[in-house]
Amino acid sequence: MDTRAKQSLFDNLGRNEELVARLDAAVRNTKKADWKSNRFKLREVQNAVTQELGGEYADDLLNVRS
Repeated sequence: MDTRAKQSLFDNLGRNEELVARLDAAVRNTKKADWKSNRFKLREVQNAVTQELGGEYADDLLNVRS
């Protein structure tokens, strides 16, 4: 894992390299400028993560409270 974010995902998602790569790609392809401070942009990223995880862990990964 070449970044802290990937290493953290790897450690917390069962050491699954393929899943980490898919999540990283989903976030990188979906995020827009200032996505962390804009609830609509954050929701787009959350939806991409949820799609990759099949609904599991997305809220916990992004610290989103509905």
